[in-house]
Amino acid sequence: MFWSKKVKLEIRGMSCGHCEATVEEGLSTLTEVAKVKADHQLDQVTIRYKGECPSIEAVRSKVNELGFEAANSWA
Repeated sequence: MFWSKKVKLEIRGMSCGHCEATVEEGLSTLTEVAKVKADHQLDQVTIRYKGECPSIEAVRSKVNELGFEAANSWA
């Protein structure tokens, strides 16, 4: 499946593959999110979405809920 719409966000606190999986699974539950790829070495997450871009507030809230810290704006 091909998604042309994507955004990147800096996330602090990920240190391993398990952290990546936690972020990917958590953000995948948000409306409009089609695919998530987290990278703890780059401290970022790439979110591919369908339709409207998920709000930065919703993403940051979910990231914080998962125990990590998200940047204030899209990268």
